[in-house]
Amino acid sequence: MIIHKIKYKLKRILQVLYVLPKPVIVETVDPKWQWLGKLGIKTILNIGSNEGQFALQLRKHIQRARIYAFEPLPKPLEQLSSNFANDLNFQAFPYALGEEEGVVKMYLNEYSPSSSLLKMDDNHKKHFEFAKNEFEVEVTIKKLDSVAKQIEISRPLLITIDVQGFEIDVIKGGLNTIRSADIIITEVSYTRLYEHQPFFDDVYTLLISLGFAFVGNFEQLISPISGAVLQADAIFMKKNLLT
Repeated sequence: MIIHKIKYKLKRILQVLYVLPKPVIVETVDPKWQWLGKLGIKTILNIGSNEGQFALQLRKHIQRARIYAFEPLPKPLEQLSSNFANDLNFQAFPYALGEEEGVVKMYLNEYSPSSSLLKMDDNHKKHFEFAKNEFEVEVTIKKLDSVAKQIEISRPLLITIDVQGFEIDVIKGGLNTIRSADIIITEVSYTRLYEHQPFFDDVYTLLISLGFAFVGNFEQLISPISGAVLQADAIFMKKNLLT
């Protein structure tokens, strides 16, 4: 999710500057996408979708699954809806997910994928100068378990969580839905990028207690300053699915 948002942004910039040439080399499929595509996933909950960067990749490799995407910010939501305008098996919801319901403050960043319900830490600004400025806006927030009762979910179920430090709140607001998932891909942090955010150990401990096993990382975000791993998209699977 992390890398795909950056690559997607660069591609959008290039498209504005000039028309990208058609590739002349056949693209090889990354083995991890091949693996994910073979799991027979029928439903995807894409939480923190932004413009659909990761959801587009999911659709490319999991073509028949029903995708429910959650994005509270109007501008990214508009682009997300446009990206899936012709996809009859896709539905977007204009709100955030968390442990409470109502209207809450969100920090809209000039680089929208870095927007969060948590205030950005100075450490994030030090590493990514293009994402320094943020503005307070109000968004609607709901609990995942409340939403799940209103939609059709078939298993195997994949849940992706990309909410910039708000992972624990999303999980606690959707414990029943999370327990019913077969695989979870969630962003985790190894250093503080947002105030009061959880770290990998916190997310790991919670998901392990819910019957999942950590099986590796899908992507990693590397510090442009030190080369250290800052974040990763961690993969958790139900223990009974492991072979």
